[in-house]
Amino acid sequence: MNLAIRSTLALAVCAALGTPAYALTQAEYASATKIYFGGASATDNTLEEVFLSTVGGICDATLGGIDIWRASNQRVITCKVSNDNTPGKGFATRAAGGTNIAFHKESQGGSSNGVVPLIAVAKSQAHTLRWLNVSAVNLATCTSVSVAATANLAGYTNHPSCDLQLTPVDTAASTTFDVHGGISDTEPALSSPKPGTSDIARLTSVPGIAIVFGVPVTKVLYRALQKAQFGNGSACDGSDLPTCVPSLTKTQVRAFYTQNVTDWNEIKNSAGTGLSATAGVTAPADTSVRICRRVASSGTQASFESYWLNQRCVSGVATFVEPDGDGSSIDDTTYVPSSFGAGFLVNAAPSSGNVRTCMQAANTGNFWGIGVLSTEVTASNLSGAGDSFRFVAIDGFAPTLANVANGDYDFFTENTINRVAPGNPGALAAGDVRREITTLVDEKLGLNSVLANLNATFAGRPWGNGGILSLSANSTTGTAPYTDAEMSSSPVNSLSRGGNNCTPPYMVKPTPTP
Repeated sequence: MNLAIRSTLALAVCAALGTPAYALTQAEYASATKIYFGGASATDNTLEEVFLSTVGGICDATLGGIDIWRASNQRVITCKVSNDNTPGKGFATRAAGGTNIAFHKESQGGSSNGVVPLIAVAKSQAHTLRWLNVSAVNLATCTSVSVAATANLAGYTNHPSCDLQLTPVDTAASTTFDVHGGISDTEPALSSPKPGTSDIARLTSVPGIAIVFGVPVTKVLYRALQKAQFGNGSACDGSDLPTCVPSLTKTQVRAFYTQNVTDWNEIKNSAGTGLSATAGVTAPADTSVRICRRVASSGTQASFESYWLNQRCVSGVATFVEPDGDGSSIDDTTYVPSSFGAGFLVNAAPSSGNVRTCMQAANTGNFWGIGVLSTEVTASNLSGAGDSFRFVAIDGFAPTLANVANGDYDFFTENTINRVAPGNPGALAAGDVRREITTLVDEKLGLNSVLANLNATFAGRPWGNGGILSLSANSTTGTAPYTDAEMSSSPVNSLSRGGNNCTPPYMVKPTPTP
């Protein structure tokens, strides 16, 4: 997700703490065991915090410190792997314990990079993924900043603004860089370009978590919707209370995402007044519907297309609007938020962080925009210059964990963690530290205790407690109807898609009466 999340926090902590206590040297990086992971940016915060979590985290700061190096849509987490094999924390006795690792995550383009490059490796073919090369970054600009430990996350040394130095390009299939794992917001079959059945069979795909997605709108639009729905000067006018979240209908959202409706004034009150003419509403720069979407290789984009339009699932349906410029979201990797102005309505961004920047550009320009994001956001996303969007309710229900568990809000996907299947080129052998780490990621994302700890870090959400849920195979604490408190302590989904995100969700654990 947004690389600025930790950077902003780190700079604030640096001012308070001064010089970092530990910073990884480039020589130590060079000798570390390297793991390369591609794919979804929607869960980048979650994936990073699996390493930092004070409950069953993969890294152990007491063994030598944790460093995170960041560049555009790239990060490298370096640490020594915990020796903790406490039952229930997901650790067994492993070869990886105490090993110095460098976990690389590439987020350019999204979930398809957690699928397609793995298939290429399994077929002994070249791929285009490259990762941040810490050995080559300029230490004069790639600074070191201490981030203090919290109750939920270990402290670490942050390197917030590294110059983008990538691993060299090898074109020969025999020397192409490894891909050891990938993460996708949906199953591999919904990737773009769509892989064939025989290619998917070359992967081992493990169910991960349920990602709760929401419909973000620019803050200026959010405030206008509040005036229209709660009344000008009401207690909810300008409020960020969860009880004051304005709502759109599913049919309205589908119309915006397909550009069947391109003017916000098509939303009218009982008197027939358009949204911009509602009492007290500050008029926008214009009333066009602006859209901050993702490129087609994104799992977030796949999630929105499959949920809202059944796109990628069946043929002949209405499709999500393509970005302005070239008519092809597959090829459109140009991100130009400054182009939001007259005649430019749709932007395709390579990462979720870029979508947030797109929403910020639209909000700053006083445009009414709508986007595509997961609810895994932090207070940093909703403060300062980045305070540019809010999630709306859909048909009266906000995107909260409790609303999902109670069956009132069903926009979630079940993601997968992918590796090359045994017997294919590039498959990691049992006992290989790199396989140990990818397996640990699987295990951590299946533990309620870890997910509850991570959800607690996703603060500053005015619409309520969104985030991530463990899949229904785990037990649910509490009884329906589920409360925010129960879902905070045991975030287990009561609904399932059965591993197929084209399938409407169905109840697998108790839910309350309507």
